[in-house]
Amino acid sequence: MVEWKAFVKQRTSKEFKAKSKRFRAMRKNQTLLHTMSRKGYTRSEDEMRRESRAPSSISRVDVWIKGHTRKEGKCMNEVLDATVKKVQELHKASTDEGPKSIKDYAIFHTFGPECRGSVRGLGFGALPSKVDA
Repeated sequence: MVEWKAFVKQRTSKEFKAKSKRFRAMRKNQTLLHTMSRKGYTRSEDEMRRESRAPSSISRVDVWIKGHTRKEGKCMNEVLDATVKKVQELHKASTDEGPKSIKDYAIFHTFGPECRGSVRGLGFGALPSKVDA
């Protein structure tokens, strides 16, 4: 009972309500929602490679697209749907040439350069220098 009262007191405090309101506003502005839950890019990529007949053909663009679409193939919202379609179009064009660097990928051309020290679509710990950028 003591723990419950402490929990209720913490959740009804002014600080918690202000923080909750701030994060609610941040969530409302998000448009590129992913649907991987806790799996993440690395585990999704590993699963896709195990299920694929040609594991070497799975690229980070394929993983990114899978992470941002639901199981039935639809996106969460219109902005994300348009973005995924643009990435798919650019990816189809680049697979013919066989991209050699992450700078050739469709994600790079859709969103622009990566943030310093990170690689979009490869999860935590992937650095541009480690993946031939």
